Amino acid sequence: MAEKAVFDCPMCDFRANSAFELDEHFSKVHDENAARVCIVCGLSFMNKKDLEFHTNAHFENDQAGAGKYCPICNKNLRNHEDLDSHVNNHFDETESESSIEIYKEPDDRDRGVGVAHVEFKKNSKQPSTSHSQEVASTSSGQSQSTLFDKESGKIYSNILNILREYLTAIKSDFKLCSSCYLFTNGPFDRGWSCGYRNLQMLLSSMMNSREFSNCEIFSNQFLQELTPIRKIQTLIERAWSLGFDTRGAQQLSHKLVNTKKWIGATEVVALLSSFRIQCTLIDVHCKSKTTGTHSHIFDWVQNYFNSPDAKFPLYLQHQGHSRTIVGIEHGQNGLNLLIFDPSCSKELCGRYCRGECNESITWKLFRRSLKTFFKEQYQIVAVKGIIKTEAEYERSKVLNSTLLPA
Repeated sequence: MAEKAVFDCPMCDFRANSAFELDEHFSKVHDENAARVCIVCGLSFMNKKDLEFHTNAHFENDQAGAGKYCPICNKNLRNHEDLDSHVNNHFDETESESSIEIYKEPDDRDRGVGVAHVEFKKNSKQPSTSHSQEVASTSSGQSQSTLFDKESGKIYSNILNILREYLTAIKSDFKLCSSCYLFTNGPFDRGWSCGYRNLQMLLSSMMNSREFSNCEIFSNQFLQELTPIRKIQTLIERAWSLGFDTRGAQQLSHKLVNTKKWIGATEVVALLSSFRIQCTLIDVHCKSKTTGTHSHIFDWVQNYFNSPDAKFPLYLQHQGHSRTIVGIEHGQNGLNLLIFDPSCSKELCGRYCRGECNESITWKLFRRSLKTFFKEQYQIVAVKGIIKTEAEYERSKVLNSTLLPA
């Protein structure tokens, strides 16, 4: 029997069983030493600021010279530098921890869409003593509480319905999951939190399902907090302590809380499994030999959304980034995946929710064709249901994946 290939990390003693596992390890553990990759076109950069400037250019307004709008107050700024400075002023580091306020804008029946979104806002309460004691300090002595207490990402709770109404209006052939909020990155978690944000999207869909109404993770406390990133980090560490994905726990040194460590598909499966939520992990290890593309990903996703059990979105991971698949659409040039991306433009999301539902913005925000799937390897997490037996619960502690193509 041929010996199984082992992939050695060039930066440490970690040994991976697959190239994908090595890529994931390198992204999580050695990100500061790795090239930054544009999530849109795949171009690599060694400098973080160059990458941010390049990626933002993909989401520029179509009109030359158009300003940048603050996602908090909608003020029009001249450029990205002014916008970043302005947004940071909304979240002064001496301010207290944030609360989450849900509000709905009035429906505009002339537009044909209703707008609802959730926004993180600051309040005047100071962090409790016990919480402050849990927060670590940086090397400069500055508290990291701003990193986790003031998540300034924006959440759009009704944008899936707006997308559904638009696709119906243009008579598109599409299928969407039942519900899903769009969680976006904020200035304090940009560049490392996509895994957490996509898990939040998945949970937002599940918490509206009767199937999981008795699941412990969807307690009143969860619904109240909408699972901030620090809470997710705590729950993943809890899963590790219960014996889930011991290999992944070792890889991240059993420590996530108060760090900027990335999480991927395996951490998502470990957390959900620890709450008796059954998942399927799909490991896309290569492109199709017949087409030279990832057509098998599109075939698998199409079969998933064509099934009657396709209630929930799919978590999609590749090296350096993750996104959420909320549906499929049959276009003139073939199948498109409909995707929520936590790093998408808040300006475009705001315009879409205000009624600017057109083909240009829909392509920029949601539609992804086969040609955009150029990475060699991907992973998909699908929620299947409830783990009903103790034997199945114990088996789920060891993560197993299904290879695609087989």
